[in-house]
Amino acid sequence: FMLCGGARAGFILVALLSAVFMFSCENSVGDGEKPPEVSSPPPVPPGERTYTEFGGHSADRVFAVNASADWTAMLASISAGTGDGEANYFIDIAEDMSVLGSTSPTFGDRTDIAVVIWGDDTTLSLSGNGNLIKTAAGQTVSVRDSVTLEGKAGNNNSVVSVPAGVFEMSDTAKVTGNTTTSLGLGGGVNVSGGAFIMKGQSSVTGNSALAGGGVQINSGTFTMTENASISGNITSDDGGGVRMTGGTFTMGGQAKITGNIAHNDTGTKANGGGVMVETAGLFVMKDEAEISGNTAWGSSGRAGGGIQVNGSSSVFRFGGGTITGYDASHAETAHNPANPAARDTCNINWTGAAAVEDATSGPALCVSSGATAKYGQVDGTGAFTGASTDLASTSATLHVVNGVLQ
Repeated sequence: FMLCGGARAGFILVALLSAVFMFSCENSVGDGEKPPEVSSPPPVPPGERTYTEFGGHSADRVFAVNASADWTAMLASISAGTGDGEANYFIDIAEDMSVLGSTSPTFGDRTDIAVVIWGDDTTLSLSGNGNLIKTAAGQTVSVRDSVTLEGKAGNNNSVVSVPAGVFEMSDTAKVTGNTTTSLGLGGGVNVSGGAFIMKGQSSVTGNSALAGGGVQINSGTFTMTENASISGNITSDDGGGVRMTGGTFTMGGQAKITGNIAHNDTGTKANGGGVMVETAGLFVMKDEAEISGNTAWGSSGRAGGGIQVNGSSSVFRFGGGTITGYDASHAETAHNPANPAARDTCNINWTGAAAVEDATSGPALCVSSGATAKYGQVDGTGAFTGASTDLASTSATLHVVNGVLQ
């Protein structure tokens, strides 16, 4: 040590070596044990801020909305674009509030923006007619956590309109409490060219419409997955839960359509208590999805307590899940008090040449056209692979797992 700088330097070096040795002993790992793992959050890109209450996701700008005036100011700010590079927004709905609706795009015509609406058990409700949310091309709007979007009686608009862009619901987000009598709009959500995605435990419930009590699909795509649900919606015509006149509806995971009612007591039929596919449209059901406890009744007829498919361009592909007809445990007055027996006990009904490619048959399905039964695996595009042609059933329940009838 003397050669490296004298006695003092040697003393310092010995002290440093002793400290290192003591540290290594205190932090030594026994045989078979792993050292503690040290992790650090990923860096936030330059210019972005982190909204830590939302799990550390980054956003260009965060809005805390405590009153309707905050909501109005926020919409104006996002629509106008408050700064270069701002494209990702978090909106924290901190309190229950009522806001004005509109039939114009909620966030203007800005493209390439993403908006997340977040709140802890809070409700954003309509104080006037219009949509609460309407998307535009190039926009993705996500409602997360436990936010409720609530419509109003006599609105004559859907709560959410998706003519373009993407609207997504996740966690326990909900669309509820709306009434419309305009044909083709849907009580809860109207999809007319964009993409609607439901996942988590999100729900569309407690809405009513002339057609499509919960969701109306005219064109575009609708995807239900995980534990999403459509329940307790009512229509006075067709499609208590969902009505399709075009587009593609894919229902998978453990998603459920249950407890919806199509009814009409003015001399016409009511069809599709759970789902109505008419004119055109592709409906794909797979995985462990479930359609149950739905009802269709009308003073002059009814069809498809679970599903009604009608129209030469309408297609239903059954690759997995469970389908049952009406729920007999419901009180008769919840259906047709004048004629309680006038309820459709069929799970699925086809009329005319509808879905000849994929139609099912059997007493529980009430097929009037005698079309060939078909079920099987469905691929990622919703097309059949290795489809079977034997779905005749006398059971009140149809249950398919991975393309195999149980």
